[in-house]
Amino acid sequence: MTYGQGALIVAACCVIAATMGFAAFRLTHVDLRRNHHEVGGMIFLQVGVVYGVVLAFVFAQVFEEITVASDAVNAERGDLHAIAALASALPPDSARALREAIVGYVDAVISEEWPAMDENREESPVARARFNRMLLVASGIDVAGGEAAAARDHIMDLLLDAQASRATRIHESGNGVPQLIWILLIGSAVLLQLFVVFSGTEYMYSHVMFSTTFSLLVSSILVVIALMNYPFSGSMRLSSSEFAATLARVNQSFHDAGRSAELN
Repeated sequence: MTYGQGALIVAACCVIAATMGFAAFRLTHVDLRRNHHEVGGMIFLQVGVVYGVVLAFVFAQVFEEITVASDAVNAERGDLHAIAALASALPPDSARALREAIVGYVDAVISEEWPAMDENREESPVARARFNRMLLVASGIDVAGGEAAAARDHIMDLLLDAQASRATRIHESGNGVPQLIWILLIGSAVLLQLFVVFSGTEYMYSHVMFSTTFSLLVSSILVVIALMNYPFSGSMRLSSSEFAATLARVNQSFHDAGRSAELN
């Protein structure tokens, strides 16, 4: 969902609510609505409290999913950057092969996997294959011991951490609010809106204003939840800029390693 679509949904809900409020005021006598106001008010308060609790829970859950996805992205790119830095302790050929594998993977994440998570909410086979290539290159590094061996072991640990963060990122890309919850939220909102529409308000302008205001608040919250629903989709999706920054740093390490080899 885009911001424009969300704004249109909120505007449409307000127009419908105002129209329903106006129609209810014109077609039903105020005394008839007042006769049911006491019982209706009690039901509205009870249902409203339950709805507010459910709405707050869903909002908190969606926000937590975005936080988890963002943390996974930061952890994965941090591990990759650390691996590229540790590669300087490896033999030149091994360091070059590992950095090339990292560049290939990060490039696939930006160009292939991010659009796949946005459109299909799934991983990219190309990115998965390139990550496996990184693991293969790192596990195939042959060093006798000392600093290079310690660096290789640390790189393998970081790769395993990056793999776990990647799995979390892929999982969160398809982890949204279930359809049944959406039906419950929207259906309850419509029910509560009807209580407001048929309330025993004496003046027409106040009646329409109350109906419109209630619709504005509830529909706005639901739209915000929809915008945040999938961490890598919609207008509020997480950006791939962090991976782009990691790619730039790894390329810079390539450049620095090449200059160092020329000087030596």
